[in-house]
Amino acid sequence: MEPIIVTDKLRKKFDWWYYQLGLIDLAVHPGEVLGVIGPKHSGKTMLLRLIWGFTRPDYGTVRVLGFRPHLDQIK
Repeated sequence: MEPIIVTDKLRKKFDWWYYQLGLIDLAVHPGEVLGVIGPKHSGKTMLLRLIWGFTRPDYGTVRVLGFRPHLDQIK
């Protein structure tokens, strides 16, 4: 089955804290559940913002249902 969510070498740099999220390779298939856990300021919310398309990745790609969420928000 084709994955619903795919990230390939995803990376995002935080300018105000000087740390970065990534490189993240992720594939979520239909029927799977994704849990995001970690300590404070570890990038949990940023990962979700990248998947939702609210934030543009600095490097790598995010695909949800075959679309790049930060570019294809209306679809």
